[in-house]
Amino acid sequence: MVNYVNAMPESRRKDSQPTLTGNSTAIAIRAGKIFTGRNQSLIDDGMVLVRSSRIEAVGPASNTEISSDHTLIDLRPCTLLPGLIDAHVHLMGQNPAHDHPGPIEYRAIRSTAQIGALLNAGFTTVRDLGSQTSVALKQAIDDGEILGSRMLAAGYAIARTGGPWFGMEPSWRWVRPADGVDACRKAVNRCVHEGSTVIKIGTSTGHGDSAWGEVPTYSVAEVEAIVHEAHRCGLRVAAHAMGTPGVKTAVLGGVDTIEHAHNIDDETLGLIVEQGTFVVPTLR
Repeated sequence: MVNYVNAMPESRRKDSQPTLTGNSTAIAIRAGKIFTGRNQSLIDDGMVLVRSSRIEAVGPASNTEISSDHTLIDLRPCTLLPGLIDAHVHLMGQNPAHDHPGPIEYRAIRSTAQIGALLNAGFTTVRDLGSQTSVALKQAIDDGEILGSRMLAAGYAIARTGGPWFGMEPSWRWVRPADGVDACRKAVNRCVHEGSTVIKIGTSTGHGDSAWGEVPTYSVAEVEAIVHEAHRCGLRVAAHAMGTPGVKTAVLGGVDTIEHAHNIDDETLGLIVEQGTFVVPTLR
């Protein structure tokens, strides 16, 4: 017999949370409509079959066969869509009402609320590119201690000594210094040892107290060292880069993604295309 869970909207049910029964690794989700993202059309009265966190089938409920070990979740009349992905976040746990960011213990607690809010908003995957709490937060999610989106976590970013990257208060600074090829390699290995699942670097910075700017920092050789070490460990490299010099250095150094990539010339844009480098524009 197929296990059945009524997951109607809260306004139409007395109980607010469905409880899965039986073998919850095999799930059938029925919805009033399904948006797959492959085109602009919707599937009416659709069904999604999931087994061991993998989607097996998507289609009209009338054409989808459910096996006896599936737990059925009925979302009708809701519309179901794929989980959203936020490719650039910083879950720092800061309270905007406070002038000071507060102790790391407080921010760690607040960051669990932040990742929970993202999950409830439909973001099933997030990519945290720099914070003191992200690696531990990811571990807690992976261990089943808290509910949260699937995470890629950079933990501490890597940047050249000096400048706005290190102007923030040391108690909540989420950037570590590395100058020169050898120091860059060591910084990557330290991130890996701490549990980072993506490496974040800064190849540009700003003036004054903001890293939001187009002042180039690293050399191509330093970026290449970072990328080589990260790839050797199976991790990708994301570069905070703005302006033609900083972006070009990152691309020539072999990074996997450019974050921001604002104010670049046509030659650099062509180089990005030629190298096949991904760009995360962080539009605001």
